[in-house]
Amino acid sequence: MIGKSKLCFWISGLMGIAVLLLTSGCESWKWGKESLGEDPFDKDVSLIRPIGVNDRIGITIMTTQRSESLEGVVDEHGMISLLHVGYYKVSGMKASELAVAITGEYKRRDIYIDPVITVINLSQETPAGQEYFLTGEVRQRGKASLSPGITLLQAIISAGDVTDFASSRVTITRRGKTKTFDLNAIRRGAAPDPIIHDKDVIVVKRAVI
Repeated sequence: MIGKSKLCFWISGLMGIAVLLLTSGCESWKWGKESLGEDPFDKDVSLIRPIGVNDRIGITIMTTQRSESLEGVVDEHGMISLLHVGYYKVSGMKASELAVAITGEYKRRDIYIDPVITVINLSQETPAGQEYFLTGEVRQRGKASLSPGITLLQAIISAGDVTDFASSRVTITRRGKTKTFDLNAIRRGAAPDPIIHDKDVIVVKRAVI
């Protein structure tokens, strides 16, 4: 017959083992989760800083009729002279945010119906060797140097836009993971225009007939 003291000892031991196994299981689960790594599409490029005073900004406005480009230096009030608009507040925004804001301003004033705006902070240098790649149904395939804050739509426009056989589906492959975007939705402003990272591979899919 087992004594009371021995029984208590065995119960305490079993409880200790159970706690140890449970703790080890939790740690293994946590390690397994961390080992998967972060989704490379979750975060923006941290190196892209907001526009500031004395930055030199390049803006390209593309429509179905024509393309216009201008450069301006941000004054002490954080403004630049914007084509057909006048002085416009730009400081504090990233280049991609400014492109969205300018697009909305032109539409609101009925200056352009459906413009594609590209904004690049020319004063922010990209580390040497950074690049991205375009392939699929885009007019100029190949490697391109990465400009600070360039977005998916801007990269495609810079490559001559899509071909007549392109669908609205575009993929970006980044560090082994691929994500699909709707280019038509991005053009309409109905979906965010993702910023391109170093070594991204952009593929414009062919339309299915």
